Amino acid sequence: MRRSFHSSYVAVVGLLALTSILPQGCLGMFQNLPPEAEFNASPTQGVAPLTVSLDASGSSDPDGHIQGYDWAFGDGDRATGRSVTHTFKASGTYTVRLTVTDDGGLTDRTATTITVSSISGPIDPIPGDLPSFSPYAKIYWTDSHANLVQRADLDGSNVETLIRGSNPQITVQQMRGLALDPDEEKLYWGGTQMGKVFRAFWDGSSPELLLESQEYRGLQELGLDLDNGHLYWATQNGISRIEKGDVDYLVSSSGQFEYFTLDRQNDKIYWTTSSPNTVRRADLDGSNAEDLVTGNLGTPQGIALDRSSGHLYWADPTNGVIRRARLDGSQPETVVERLGYVRDVTVDAAAGKIYWSADPPTQGGSGIIRRANLDGSNVEDLVTSGLRFPMNIELGGQ
Repeated sequence: MRRSFHSSYVAVVGLLALTSILPQGCLGMFQNLPPEAEFNASPTQGVAPLTVSLDASGSSDPDGHIQGYDWAFGDGDRATGRSVTHTFKASGTYTVRLTVTDDGGLTDRTATTITVSSISGPIDPIPGDLPSFSPYAKIYWTDSHANLVQRADLDGSNVETLIRGSNPQITVQQMRGLALDPDEEKLYWGGTQMGKVFRAFWDGSSPELLLESQEYRGLQELGLDLDNGHLYWATQNGISRIEKGDVDYLVSSSGQFEYFTLDRQNDKIYWTTSSPNTVRRADLDGSNAEDLVTGNLGTPQGIALDRSSGHLYWADPTNGVIRRARLDGSQPETVVERLGYVRDVTVDAAAGKIYWSADPPTQGGSGIIRRANLDGSNVEDLVTSGLRFPMNIELGGQ
């Protein structure tokens, strides 16, 4: 059964509260069992524009009834209702998620993938142009020294400050870690010194403290596994996750952890370390850890996946390059050179683009947000002023 991180966390807190005030043996009389989400999609692949019918009548609740059916189609559109249809207008791979809510307020979530192709086959991006089928609308990033979360349009225009660390509601020092939830249209972030994780809507409204613990001090990176309701985070010492209120320590090492990315489709987590300099991966529960790329790596930092082509991209700030390899670590190669101190990378596979953040090229200058084609051609400067040290970078909607 799949349950959202928020529902799992709240359910645990509520259960602990009830246990403390009810006589032993009485809790079972009041316990609300969660629903189970299930739906059928037809067809699951085809040519754009592709109209898909979605039916959630197979969803159930063991001790009540389902009150809400909420759909997120992976292209920025949403809908409600037990049975809906949706048209995917452009080619790409879309994750359709259904969240059901029962009459007691508990939720469950499930998902499937829809693959949409173009009539004429793959589209080759025209240099300087962004294909219209990009499923994203905005670039999001943290600026650790300015203590901000910001975003801009995909071409770098319309820069907005969403979160300020000086806000009394969300006091944070050195913003780090960034993860986006496309279903609830929320962003998650933390800070390296405060031991806190926050979230807000994509426009920065309604910020709230989600978690506070010494476990989160030194936070470097965040990740969400929406289908299984897990929040992952990394410090310099390792990668952990929270599940139903309990912390699992997944991966630790003598090296210093830098960044990670999740491959939910294949149940893998990939990460970079320095001292020693490696690119590694493991199962999502931390088992079966293995080295993928070692030697001649500089200091690997930000890491991203292009599952459609089977490539893994990572930043090497020491050598000022972005590299890539196959998902098993084979065929490593340099994609983009002469970039300065590049920090983090993220991939828009549908549009054939890679985006990255970099430190100021000169002392007192501005940090930079840039992009290029996935093969490293057509490098573009997107945001070149007003930044201090942009770190984590993600792509999202709105």
